[in-house]
Amino acid sequence: MGSKVVGLKSLRDLIWTPTLFFINEKDSKLVVSTRDNIYIQIDPDGNVYYALRLQLVLSCPMNLKHYPFDKQSCRIRVSSWSYDMNALILRWHDECVTFLESVELPEHFLDKDDVICKAFNLTYETSGHFSGLVAHLRFRREIPYYLMEVYLPISLLVIGSWLSFWLDVYAVPARTALGITTILTIITSSRGIKESIPRASIYSYITWKTNSKFHQLFRQ
Repeated sequence: MGSKVVGLKSLRDLIWTPTLFFINEKDSKLVVSTRDNIYIQIDPDGNVYYALRLQLVLSCPMNLKHYPFDKQSCRIRVSSWSYDMNALILRWHDECVTFLESVELPEHFLDKDDVICKAFNLTYETSGHFSGLVAHLRFRREIPYYLMEVYLPISLLVIGSWLSFWLDVYAVPARTALGITTILTIITSSRGIKESIPRASIYSYITWKTNSKFHQLFRQ
Protein backbone atom coordinates (compact mmCIF):
# COMPACT_ATOMS: atom_id res chain seq x y z
CA MET A 1 0.00 0.00 0.00
CA GLY A 2 1.32 3.41 -0.94
CA SER A 3 0.92 6.65 0.92
CA LYS A 4 -1.77 9.20 0.24
CA VAL A 5 -1.27 11.91 -2.37
CA VAL A 6 -1.87 15.53 -1.40
CA GLY A 7 -2.00 18.42 -3.83
CA LEU A 8 -3.59 21.74 -4.68
CA LYS A 9 -5.14 23.19 -7.82
CA SER A 10 -2.61 21.56 -10.15
CA LEU A 11 -3.65 18.09 -8.93
CA ARG A 12 -7.33 18.89 -9.36
CA ASP A 13 -6.79 19.50 -13.07
CA LEU A 14 -5.47 15.94 -13.45
CA ILE A 15 -8.44 14.09 -11.92
CA TRP A 16 -12.19 14.00 -12.48
CA THR A 17 -14.22 16.33 -10.26
CA PRO A 18 -17.99 16.89 -10.26
CA THR A 19 -19.40 20.11 -11.68
CA LEU A 20 -21.59 21.51 -8.92
CA PHE A 21 -23.44 24.80 -8.55
CA PHE A 22 -25.55 26.50 -5.89
CA ILE A 23 -29.12 26.88 -7.14
CA ASN A 24 -30.02 29.91 -5.01
CA GLU A 25 -26.67 31.64 -5.52
CA LYS A 26 -26.61 35.39 -6.15
CA ASP A 27 -22.85 35.91 -6.01
CA SER A 28 -19.79 33.81 -5.22
CA LYS A 29 -16.02 33.90 -5.33
CA LEU A 30 -13.17 31.61 -4.44
CA VAL A 31 -11.35 32.61 -1.25
CA VAL A 32 -7.77 33.54 -2.06
CA SER A 33 -5.08 34.34 0.50
CA THR A 34 -1.65 33.71 -1.01
CA ARG A 35 -3.03 31.08 -3.40
CA ASP A 36 -6.41 29.62 -4.31
CA ASN A 37 -7.78 27.77 -1.27
CA ILE A 38 -8.17 24.36 -2.93
CA TYR A 39 -7.12 21.06 -1.35
CA ILE A 40 -7.00 17.57 -2.89
CA GLN A 41 -6.21 14.33 -1.07
CA ILE A 42 -6.16 10.89 -2.71
CA ASP A 43 -6.02 7.94 -0.30
CA PRO A 44 -4.38 4.60 -1.19
CA ASP A 45 -7.82 2.93 -1.34
CA GLY A 46 -8.94 5.36 -4.06
CA ASN A 47 -11.06 7.72 -1.96
CA VAL A 48 -10.70 11.36 -3.00
CA TYR A 49 -11.13 14.26 -0.58
CA TYR A 50 -11.73 17.54 -2.40
CA ALA A 51 -12.17 20.80 -0.49
CA LEU A 52 -12.25 24.45 -1.43
CA ARG A 53 -13.24 27.67 0.33
CA LEU A 54 -16.01 29.73 -1.23
CA GLN A 55 -17.59 33.01 -0.24
CA LEU A 56 -21.27 32.88 -1.19
CA VAL A 57 -24.21 35.25 -1.24
CA LEU A 58 -27.41 33.17 -1.33
CA SER A 59 -31.01 34.27 -1.74
CA CYS A 60 -33.38 33.53 1.14
CA PRO A 61 -37.07 34.51 0.84
CA MET A 62 -38.35 35.73 4.22
CA ASN A 63 -41.76 36.29 5.78
CA LEU A 64 -41.49 39.54 7.76
CA LYS A 65 -45.05 39.61 9.06
CA HIS A 66 -43.91 39.09 12.67
CA TYR A 67 -40.74 41.21 12.39
CA PRO A 68 -38.77 41.60 14.66
CA PHE A 69 -40.16 38.51 16.44
CA ASP A 70 -39.78 36.45 13.29
CA LYS A 71 -38.08 33.12 12.67
CA GLN A 72 -36.63 32.36 9.25
CA SER A 73 -35.51 29.22 7.46
CA CYS A 74 -32.87 29.66 4.76
CA ARG A 75 -31.77 26.96 2.35
CA ILE A 76 -28.43 26.05 0.82
CA ARG A 77 -29.17 24.15 -2.38
CA VAL A 78 -26.46 22.51 -4.46
CA SER A 79 -26.87 20.35 -7.55
CA SER A 80 -24.96 18.79 -10.41
CA TRP A 81 -24.56 20.99 -13.46
CA SER A 82 -23.51 18.70 -16.30
CA TYR A 83 -23.71 15.11 -14.98
CA ASP A 84 -27.17 13.58 -14.66
CA MET A 85 -28.16 10.85 -12.20
CA ASN A 86 -26.80 8.15 -14.49
CA ALA A 87 -23.28 9.49 -13.85
CA LEU A 88 -23.48 11.28 -10.47
CA ILE A 89 -25.61 10.91 -7.33
CA LEU A 90 -25.02 13.30 -4.43
CA ARG A 91 -25.35 12.16 -0.81
CA TRP A 92 -24.77 13.90 2.50
CA HIS A 93 -21.98 12.78 4.80
CA ASP A 94 -22.84 11.64 8.33
CA GLU A 95 -22.46 15.21 9.60
CA CYS A 96 -23.84 17.26 6.76
CA VAL A 97 -23.10 20.78 8.04
CA THR A 98 -20.49 21.84 10.59
CA PHE A 99 -20.02 25.27 12.16
CA LEU A 100 -17.09 27.01 13.76
CA GLU A 101 -17.57 27.64 17.46
CA SER A 102 -16.76 31.32 16.93
CA VAL A 103 -19.50 31.89 14.34
CA GLU A 104 -21.93 34.53 15.61
CA LEU A 105 -24.39 36.79 13.80
CA PRO A 106 -25.06 40.38 14.93
CA GLU A 107 -28.85 40.32 14.48
CA HIS A 108 -29.77 36.63 14.40
CA PHE A 109 -29.32 33.49 16.43
CA LEU A 110 -28.44 30.43 14.35
CA ASP A 111 -29.74 27.18 15.80
CA LYS A 112 -26.79 24.92 15.00
CA ASP A 113 -28.57 21.84 16.38
CA ASP A 114 -31.64 22.22 14.17
CA VAL A 115 -30.15 21.83 10.70
CA ILE A 116 -32.19 19.67 8.31
CA CYS A 117 -30.30 18.04 5.44
CA LYS A 118 -32.03 16.26 2.58
CA ALA A 119 -31.39 14.99 -0.92
CA PHE A 120 -33.63 15.84 -3.87
CA ASN A 121 -33.88 15.36 -7.61
CA LEU A 122 -34.20 18.00 -10.29
CA THR A 123 -35.91 17.20 -13.56
CA TYR A 124 -35.43 19.18 -16.76
CA GLU A 125 -37.42 18.36 -19.86
CA THR A 126 -34.46 18.79 -22.19
CA SER A 127 -31.54 17.42 -20.14
CA GLY A 128 -32.98 14.79 -17.75
CA HIS A 129 -32.74 14.10 -14.02
CA PHE A 130 -30.07 15.60 -11.77
CA SER A 131 -29.13 14.90 -8.16
CA GLY A 132 -29.11 17.65 -5.55
CA LEU A 133 -28.66 18.38 -1.84
CA VAL A 134 -30.32 20.93 0.42
CA ALA A 135 -29.59 22.13 3.97
CA HIS A 136 -32.17 24.11 5.94
CA LEU A 137 -30.72 26.63 8.41
CA ARG A 138 -33.05 28.16 11.00
CA PHE A 139 -32.55 31.70 12.28
CA ARG A 140 -34.17 33.59 15.14
CA ARG A 141 -33.85 37.36 15.34
CA GLU A 142 -32.20 38.77 18.45
CA ILE A 143 -34.80 40.78 20.40
CA PRO A 144 -32.82 42.85 23.00
CA TYR A 145 -31.70 45.44 20.43
CA TYR A 146 -35.27 46.18 19.33
CA LEU A 147 -36.55 46.25 22.91
CA MET A 148 -33.95 48.84 23.93
CA GLU A 149 -33.87 50.92 20.74
CA VAL A 150 -37.52 50.80 19.60
CA TYR A 151 -40.11 49.56 22.08
CA LEU A 152 -38.72 51.04 25.29
CA PRO A 153 -38.21 54.63 23.96
CA ILE A 154 -41.66 54.74 22.34
CA SER A 155 -43.33 53.30 25.44
CA LEU A 156 -41.60 55.91 27.62
CA LEU A 157 -42.82 58.67 25.30
CA VAL A 158 -46.40 57.47 25.61
CA ILE A 159 -46.08 57.19 29.39
CA GLY A 160 -44.59 60.69 29.48
CA SER A 161 -47.59 62.03 27.57
CA TRP A 162 -49.80 60.87 30.45
CA LEU A 163 -48.40 63.77 32.48
CA SER A 164 -51.06 65.89 30.82
CA PHE A 165 -53.65 64.17 33.03
CA TRP A 166 -52.02 65.73 36.11
CA LEU A 167 -51.87 69.23 34.63
CA ASP A 168 -54.53 71.75 35.45
CA VAL A 169 -57.42 71.56 33.01
CA TYR A 170 -57.02 75.27 32.28
CA ALA A 171 -53.25 74.98 31.58
CA VAL A 172 -53.89 74.85 27.85
CA PRO A 173 -50.42 76.04 26.69
CA ALA A 174 -48.64 73.42 28.81
CA ARG A 175 -50.95 70.61 27.71
CA THR A 176 -50.66 71.65 24.05
CA ALA A 177 -46.86 71.91 24.17
CA LEU A 178 -46.56 68.49 25.83
CA GLY A 179 -48.86 66.85 23.28
CA ILE A 180 -47.22 68.42 20.22
CA THR A 181 -43.70 67.63 21.48
CA THR A 182 -44.64 63.99 22.09
CA ILE A 183 -46.28 63.63 18.66
CA LEU A 184 -43.29 65.16 16.84
CA THR A 185 -40.91 62.89 18.75
CA ILE A 186 -42.98 59.82 17.85
CA ILE A 187 -43.01 60.84 14.16
CA THR A 188 -39.23 61.34 14.14
CA SER A 189 -38.66 58.00 15.86
CA SER A 190 -41.03 56.21 13.47
CA ARG A 191 -39.12 57.52 10.46
CA GLY A 192 -35.85 56.27 11.88
CA ILE A 193 -37.40 52.87 12.59
CA LYS A 194 -38.85 52.55 9.08
CA GLU A 195 -35.48 53.35 7.53
CA SER A 196 -33.77 50.60 9.52
CA ILE A 197 -36.28 47.77 8.97
CA PRO A 198 -36.41 45.64 5.80
CA ARG A 199 -38.72 46.99 3.12
CA ALA A 200 -41.66 44.67 2.51
CA SER A 201 -45.17 44.96 1.11
CA ILE A 202 -46.72 43.30 4.17
CA TYR A 203 -47.76 45.03 7.40
CA SER A 204 -45.14 43.95 9.95
CA TYR A 205 -45.62 43.70 13.70
CA ILE A 206 -43.20 46.54 14.45
CA THR A 207 -45.10 48.87 12.09
CA TRP A 208 -48.39 47.97 13.76
CA LYS A 209 -46.86 48.60 17.20
CA THR A 210 -45.51 52.06 16.37
CA ASN A 211 -48.79 53.08 14.70
CA SER A 212 -50.79 51.87 17.71
CA LYS A 213 -48.64 53.98 20.05
CA PHE A 214 -49.21 56.97 17.78
CA HIS A 215 -52.96 56.30 17.89
CA GLN A 216 -52.89 56.24 21.70
CA LEU A 217 -51.54 59.79 21.72
CA PHE A 218 -54.46 61.09 19.66
CA ARG A 219 -56.94 59.33 21.92
CA GLN A 220 -55.63 61.41 24.78
